[in-house]
Amino acid sequence: MSPAIRAALLLSASLLAWPVAGRAQSPAPASPATAGQSQLDRIEGKLDEVLRRLDQLRSPPSGAAQGQATAAGGAAIPSPAPSAAPAASPAAYKPGALAIAHVAPKDINSLSEIPPDSVGGFVYEGGSIAFTDIRTRGVRYAGPVAVELQGWLKAKEAGRYEIGTDLSAHFALGSVIAPTCYLQAWLEGRSLDQRSVLVSHPGSQQAEASLVLGAELQPGLYRLRVWTACTAPQGVNTTSELLLKAPSELNLRPVTGSDLLHREE
Repeated sequence: MSPAIRAALLLSASLLAWPVAGRAQSPAPASPATAGQSQLDRIEGKLDEVLRRLDQLRSPPSGAAQGQATAAGGAAIPSPAPSAAPAASPAAYKPGALAIAHVAPKDINSLSEIPPDSVGGFVYEGGSIAFTDIRTRGVRYAGPVAVELQGWLKAKEAGRYEIGTDLSAHFALGSVIAPTCYLQAWLEGRSLDQRSVLVSHPGSQQAEASLVLGAELQPGLYRLRVWTACTAPQGVNTTSELLLKAPSELNLRPVTGSDLLHREE
């Protein structure tokens, strides 16, 4: 409120205060000036309170206040949906995602842990990844690995997308311990959940399994991260292939270089 309006209100209040003060009965003798000043002070205090409340009504509530009000009301606070990546020159994106190979987890309890160090990498545009022979992808490492994919998922239509992995295990003669495999995916830094499965087919040298996660998306590019890991029992060869199903598709299919993109910084 402007100083001029405030001064006018105070002047009106002071003119009203003097008659009121003259009629008021004081328990102890007091001069008219003292009684009038006391009444004016009370009126000015009430006026300040009214002005403060008017200012609060004109000012929009802060984000923190809105959050506290929602929580106090008992309503659930929805999680934000994954947002599309900032626009960039089409030339900045290349086909495929970056595949980072890490040493395979030591046991089933370590499947969800992504090691800080890697043993190599390559550009993944689809196809099977041999976790027990990563040299087929040009990575000079002889032991079993787990793979982390980093890049962008290209969503061409609105609706529910499903991301999965096709797992296959081949058992050498005499091998009886089956691998346990794990899948977790993130879009724009938000986890889509996690899944694990025992890849086993008793009495057979070949076993297969699939793990699937899903998310509702709008058209755009979404930063994608996928972690797939399997235990490595002796005498078992394990492979993984990334799958995708768009809203208009009926079945999961192998991803291609047009589904996954990466940027060369």
